[in-house]
Amino acid sequence: MTVVERLARAGLAPVPPPRPARTASAAEVDARGRALLAAQGIGEPVELVAALPEALPLASGVSALLAAAASADPSAAREAGLRLAGSGPGLTPLGDDLLVGAAVAMRLLGPAAGIPPTIAEDWAAEIAAAAGNGRTTADSAELIALAALGYAVPPLHGILDLSALGELRWRASLSALERIGATSGRAWALAAAAICALALRAGKPACTFGMFPMTTGAS
Repeated sequence: MTVVERLARAGLAPVPPPRPARTASAAEVDARGRALLAAQGIGEPVELVAALPEALPLASGVSALLAAAASADPSAAREAGLRLAGSGPGLTPLGDDLLVGAAVAMRLLGPAAGIPPTIAEDWAAEIAAAAGNGRTTADSAELIALAALGYAVPPLHGILDLSALGELRWRASLSALERIGATSGRAWALAAAAICALALRAGKPACTFGMFPMTTGAS
């Protein structure tokens, strides 16, 4: 039985992203990321390994992933994916779990933080490409490929839901997520939180250098 099949039996099959009722703001993405980090006992994305000691042997790959998020550079995302894919303990290797959380968060909330949608999609796609070609287990590669398209277990979507209802429910979603696997749910949550907290930083240079129309408030 595959991991996806096991998740489905537990009522946690990866599902497509819900259609948001409105477009979230960059400030909301950043605030949710920081709230999620705080709920997991850390203040900054760079402290991720402190919250997940099992990831200590993967520290260089984690640093590469965070740098790729801060720059919103798809080629850097691929390099980080190559470092993390198939690495670490677990039925789905811990490095893969971090890639799942990062890919789905970038795909779903990167554009709201100011990253061009095509860049956010390419970033997530490069993560999935890095995990392909036998670099990790078939189960993990499938989960990462789904995440790059925005598919995730419902609690992972729940922590990324920036609607009014999502604001009420994200803590319960985080609690449910942390109970999945030995480390998988925690890794998904931490990586997603870190990407949200870094995406605003990545989106600002894009506006500065004219990739978006800028508004001055004057008409």
